[in-house]
Amino acid sequence: MTLRNPTLAIALLLGGSTGALAQIAGAGPAPAVAGSDGNQIQDIVVTAQRRSENLQNVPISVTALSADRLQAANVQSTASLQAVTPAITFSDVNGFLEPSIRGVGSRSAGASVENSIATYVDGVYIASAPGSLLDLNSVERVEVLKGPQGTLFGRNATGGLIQVITRDPKFTLGGSGSLGYGSYNTSRFDGYLTGPLTRDVAADVAIGLGHQADGYGRNFTTSNPTDRTDLSFAARTKLLWNAGPTTTVHLSADYSQLNTSDPTIAAQSGAPNTNNRDALGNPIILFHAPHDTYANVDADHFLLTGGGSLRVDQKIGGYTLSSLTAYRRTKFYQQFDADAGPKPAVGEIFIQHDGQFSQELQLTSPQHGSFTWIAGVYYYDLKSAFDPFTLFLGVPNPMQSTSVLRNHLENESIAGYAQGTLELGASTNLTAGIRYTDERRSQRASTTVTSAAGAQTVTSVPYESFRSDTPTWRVSLDHKFGPDALGYASWNRGFKSGGYNSSVPTAPNYLPERLDAYELGAKTTLFDRRLRLNAAGYYYDYNNIQVNTYLGSLGVIYNGAKAEVYGVDLDFDLIVAEGLRLSGGTNVNHARFTNFPAAQIGRYTAAGTIAVAPGSATGNHLPYAPDATFNLGLDYKHPLFGGEVEFFANDLYNSGFFSQADNLLHQGSYHLLNASVTWRPDGARYFVKAYVNNALNEDIYEYLAVANGGQSVSYQAPRTFGATVGVKF
Repeated sequence: MTLRNPTLAIALLLGGSTGALAQIAGAGPAPAVAGSDGNQIQDIVVTAQRRSENLQNVPISVTALSADRLQAANVQSTASLQAVTPAITFSDVNGFLEPSIRGVGSRSAGASVENSIATYVDGVYIASAPGSLLDLNSVERVEVLKGPQGTLFGRNATGGLIQVITRDPKFTLGGSGSLGYGSYNTSRFDGYLTGPLTRDVAADVAIGLGHQADGYGRNFTTSNPTDRTDLSFAARTKLLWNAGPTTTVHLSADYSQLNTSDPTIAAQSGAPNTNNRDALGNPIILFHAPHDTYANVDADHFLLTGGGSLRVDQKIGGYTLSSLTAYRRTKFYQQFDADAGPKPAVGEIFIQHDGQFSQELQLTSPQHGSFTWIAGVYYYDLKSAFDPFTLFLGVPNPMQSTSVLRNHLENESIAGYAQGTLELGASTNLTAGIRYTDERRSQRASTTVTSAAGAQTVTSVPYESFRSDTPTWRVSLDHKFGPDALGYASWNRGFKSGGYNSSVPTAPNYLPERLDAYELGAKTTLFDRRLRLNAAGYYYDYNNIQVNTYLGSLGVIYNGAKAEVYGVDLDFDLIVAEGLRLSGGTNVNHARFTNFPAAQIGRYTAAGTIAVAPGSATGNHLPYAPDATFNLGLDYKHPLFGGEVEFFANDLYNSGFFSQADNLLHQGSYHLLNASVTWRPDGARYFVKAYVNNALNEDIYEYLAVANGGQSVSYQAPRTFGATVGVKF
């Protein structure tokens, strides 16, 4: 089915939303501020428009997750957000985290390759895909903004963004600590401490430390465990200085280290692979359980990342002038057997270096008035490199050749933006914003190939660059139908910048992709503030899409596709009774290529292997775009044994998705069920928690691709469980 009229599409999807708003408006006013008895929905403050606002007054589709909600659901990193957020799906390509929202996301990995879903921490953009795997042990909340955010954020937010807001230091001594132990001999420590240094300066420090002694599977060739995290360490500190009555300074620094073999790429069990053959030349068919492999080399990932930021907010009358300066570095080492078979056919070892600097200046008008606005300028410089990237080729003879690539890339960008909101009456607002981005990409590369006989050939790619300039914008109209009912309509344009194929520097560079999003939404608070119900219908016109394919084991990005995406989002929070709360949401999504005649299509051969050739993907699903997801969380608190017990369960249903544009390989439908039970004694500051993740032990792909003449796969974690004891003071 194809709809060419976006307005009609959204109207059909939202159905009777405007009628419902009219009924709500006529039902009489509700309290503007939530009660303190725990039987009313509490207001949520978000910064989706770069200023603090009530979630229900923001004309953007946002899912906001508090620290308590994340802790109850045992969400410890950004990769786990999909368990509690419908419409978002994550894949992990050898440590490169790749989120999708409403079917829009990147499927590519490599130096200088950025995601279509931008990740921000306290306003700082995280360019590195390996570096966007963040520990969530010291956050205040996480906001998931759906749809392009091309004006106030701008940086590659074609499909949306994930915004992590960390805690601010306090001027009173406080903190928390927890120690946990679970399945696969996994131990975890989290600690947080905050307090004053002087009358005007407060600071905090947060530490997370984890170790997994046993792997989820086994490599039957080397007899070593697979999918095992030997060390995960994250530290963050923030300093808050009230430098004067009108000046506030935030200084932040963070560092993290990850030593892991997770994810381990394996050949699909029962599927032949052209790179692994017996003495007669027939493909070897390997059979094994998920998380197991027969690779001749163990996977090894080593990540070091860290950075710092300085934010200064200066009040000038009713205006605020803000400066945000940030610098980050990432070093990512990886080795893996690309063919995942017992014979040395294709192997990779590489080190990726990323260094980014950004500077933003922003001027914000007073919060209240008939016209409010934000304007700013943003400078960004990313230096990224594969140095070196070593490819081992052992077909047909072991260690036939070695190819060493060194590729240095740079992306320099500057953007100016402004957005304003004008009151058209007591209940109606018109918002308009624009951003203009000018950027330059460049690369310089060389490749040294050494044959089995020792002969060397050096190929150089001389310095080359290209420049692009792109305007993006937002227009929205919102209307208050009553104190607790908001309706809005918006048009947003987003883009993702182009770049070079860093692992294949001789391939053509890819161009920016563009997305126009049309959205109708409703935000309501009902039944004496016991139900918060937010809905949005959307239509996307998605052009020049950056699509990933593989040349052997090397990913290549190319343009050419056009797609249509439309659907409905729904988020809700419901207080059923005292101590009993339900929360969740759903996303129904139609995401199809409408014009993609020159796709790379995988087809099964007579021998059961897979051959890739040009063909049409028109009409196919977009990768990692399920037709439906549904999330339901239950939170129940009850007095027990001289204290309070809290039971939390969350089930995410995913209807399944295709992993590539050819729609050859498919993830079936699944339920991801997480649960926890926490007990806190009356008057005590400590707690005891037991938890289980993936309780149904579903086999869920985090990577599924046609590569190296067969199917390459890795899996999300199986069922895990454990217990945690902690204290807060």
